[in-house]
Amino acid sequence: MSEYFWPEDQELGERTRHAWAATVETLPVSTRVTGTVIGRQPFGVFIHIDQVPDAVGLVRITAMPPDAPLPFWGETVVGEVVWHVDDNYQVIVQPL
Repeated sequence: MSEYFWPEDQELGERTRHAWAATVETLPVSTRVTGTVIGRQPFGVFIHIDQVPDAVGLVRITAMPPDAPLPFWGETVVGEVVWHVDDNYQVIVQPL
């Protein structure tokens, strides 16, 4: 696997879109979440949020401590919901 990768699940985007209303309702801002890394890009990592089926979170590299390495595929990330991005169905997560 290369250093950067997208989630392998080709149907995840469609399922995430259909689950969006439940995701926003279940994960309001300030909710503590745990997720598993499913994608990694230079700007951050995508996580599958454990608390909600088909919810995808984005942990932006700018939210991480300076010099912190990006987590790799399969690693667990703990954070807090700081925003919902309606146009691409992402939960923005601040790592704790």
